[in-house]
Amino acid sequence: MIPIMRPELPKYELMEAQIREIFTTGLITSGKYVKHFEEKSAKYLGVAHTVTAPSATAGLTVVLSTLPEGSEVVMPAYTFSATYEVAKWNNLNPVLVDCDDSCNIDTDLIESAITERTSAIVAVHMYGTPPNIDRLEQIARKNNLRLFFDAAHAFGSMYKGKHTGGFGDAEVFSLGPTKTMPVGEGGLIATNHAGLAERFRLSCTHGHGPDSLDCEVKGINGRLQEINGIVGIHLLDTLDSCIERRIEIALRYKKILGKLPGISFPRVPDYVRTTYKDFSIFVDKEKFGMDREELYDWLKKEGIQTKRYFFPPIHKLTVAQEAYKNLHLPKTEKLSYNVLSLPIFTQMTSENFDSVCAAVEKAYNSRH
Repeated sequence: MIPIMRPELPKYELMEAQIREIFTTGLITSGKYVKHFEEKSAKYLGVAHTVTAPSATAGLTVVLSTLPEGSEVVMPAYTFSATYEVAKWNNLNPVLVDCDDSCNIDTDLIESAITERTSAIVAVHMYGTPPNIDRLEQIARKNNLRLFFDAAHAFGSMYKGKHTGGFGDAEVFSLGPTKTMPVGEGGLIATNHAGLAERFRLSCTHGHGPDSLDCEVKGINGRLQEINGIVGIHLLDTLDSCIERRIEIALRYKKILGKLPGISFPRVPDYVRTTYKDFSIFVDKEKFGMDREELYDWLKKEGIQTKRYFFPPIHKLTVAQEAYKNLHLPKTEKLSYNVLSLPIFTQMTSENFDSVCAAVEKAYNSRH
């Protein structure tokens, strides 16, 4: 089976002495290696402050906890469920907006979704491709709203020559196994706002200040383990080369699969660097000859793992569909019902790549 992903990890020999140290000292969480990772990440991202968390979901939970309970947050419907879930855990009301052909929130539709109850916009860098950040920041300023980014896919992405991390009020990256910085499990909050950084850090320690068990704000156990920090420190050294490799694979996919009728791809603007956290295609049954589900089954039989990133969309999730039963988002629904993500990982061999392309071509030829 060709897997859809395989995490790129540092060589163990590079980390062995540091790992032995934490096992010897017993300092296994929130120590010097986590601090070093935060500092090194901040330098890479070009931001003033970073705060680690045990996952991006935990990080987003902390970030959205700064918003007034009961207020509305505008967000895309084409995203992973966590974007929605963290809003609900914070007693916020998600207002869902359709996407554009980059699979990101359609900025032309945001202002019509804003009401007097809106407190923030939560945008996503889908598949690692930043949305129209200039327009998002303009809308947020005009309407006096917080602007947060679910940057789970985007550690290493760039927008107009600048790394993601410093846009809006805060961005939250995932450090999970399917992402570009797979420390194990982990998250990283990035911001240029000192006050927010202090609040986020406080919330990641149960809301406790130094040497206190008093809760000053809502908090969670948001600590990152030292071993994850060690992995992250070393991953930063190879991140750019790993992203360039993913871009190389994605462009080869587009060159070959783009020749097949009925196969299309999310738009990637020429002023961004995407991480291609996922390589997703859209399957037009009328032109290709089979729908997404049929191609999924076909590739599975050929020994190729694929995923439906992201299906269903937020307003069709079982937990959410009653609240949004009258909501129709045509672009989101079309993309979500036709999307299929193909294998992409740094260590992907030419044989792996050729096998995937040949299997998709074989599927097309079987119907024509």
